[in-house]
Amino acid sequence: MQQSIGSFLYSPAEKCNHYAISLIVVGVTAAVVAHEFRTQVEAALRESETRRQMEHLQHDLDVRAPYSNRFCTSMPQVAGWDIAAGINLL
Repeated sequence: MQQSIGSFLYSPAEKCNHYAISLIVVGVTAAVVAHEFRTQVEAALRESETRRQMEHLQHDLDVRAPYSNRFCTSMPQVAGWDIAAGINLL
């Protein structure tokens, strides 16, 4: 039995259905890829901002390091004097 050429072709309604399904699949795939791309870009931006803040803090520490040993770590002791330090918040 020989099949005619027309039996291998889709009808216009079937073509339209296949085209619509293809568009939906491609659209959903594009949405998933775009969401993943956005997630990766946001993570990279957060990492960049965190790295910038850490470098800024490290710079501040490096600048302040030479001056940190200039402060007294304990109260000075002077014979005959009772020295105290405090703060009055009122």
